[in-house]
Parts: sequence; C-alpha cells; structure tokens
Amino acid sequence: MSNHQLRVIPPSRKETESLRHDCATAVAHERERIAEGLYDTVIHRLFAAGLQLQATCQVVDTPTQARIETTIELLDATITELRKAIFSLQ
Repeated sequence: MSNHQLRVIPPSRKETESLRHDCATAVAHERERIAEGLYDTVIHRLFAAGLQLQATCQVVDTPTQARIETTIELLDATITELRKAIFSLQ
C-alpha cells in the first residue's frame, strides 16, 4: 500500500474570477440563442396564424367572425407577452 494522497489545490482568485466570467458569458450566449430561436420561430408562427385567421374572417358568417376576432386578440396578446419575455432574456 502506498501512503500517497492527492492534495487538492484551490483555484487562485484570478482563476476563480476567470471561471465566473466564462460562466456568465456562456449563460448570456445561451439566453441570446434561446431568445433568437423563440423570436424566429414561435412569434412568426403565431403571427402567421393570426394573418390566416384574419383572411378566414372575411369569408365566414358574423357569429364565426366574432369568435375568430377574439382568437386573433388572444394571439396578439400572446405575441406581446412573448416579446416581453424574449427581451428580458437578452
């Protein structure tokens, strides 16, 4: 048997600060990537769905138009909330 033990040497203050900076940078880049992905896909799809519903609204009866318009309003509110969430990520 050997009496060798591993000694753990704590990182220096400079190394610790460098690791913190690297982690903060990685988190910032990941948030940016997520925000761009949400904006490029989810918001565009919701907006496209709203446009399709607006077009459909032109060819349906009045009660159906009212229901579709309510749905469009919900989509608009959802897009607004998503934009707020995305900008808070950046």
